[in-house]
Amino acid sequence: MKHLAHPTRGQFVHMPKTGGTWVRRKLLRETGRAEHHRAVDLPRPSWGIVRGPSDWYESYWLHCMRANRRRDLKAWGGGSHEFRDVLYGWTHPAPELVPMHEPAVLFDS
Repeated sequence: MKHLAHPTRGQFVHMPKTGGTWVRRKLLRETGRAEHHRAVDLPRPSWGIVRGPSDWYESYWLHCMRANRRRDLKAWGGGSHEFRDVLYGWTHPAPELVPMHEPAVLFDS
């Protein structure tokens, strides 16, 4: 994920395939700057865009198809790049492929 810092409005967390490119262009037009930072360099994210999971999966699958990433799709889809099979692979990952780490804290209360 990318983070964009706005000098007066806080930080935007860009989750791919959720409209973040539009936000970046808007920030550039309005302020003349939209800087990328690593998550570890920011104290905490302040806002972002979420998308319904089914729309997000479909959008990401279409992005991979258009970007000629069928090999990646086949890896997720158990040898098939069909949406149904890839979606199953994304939502039922093999235990050895799931990273084991502490969950990130996005906001402290």
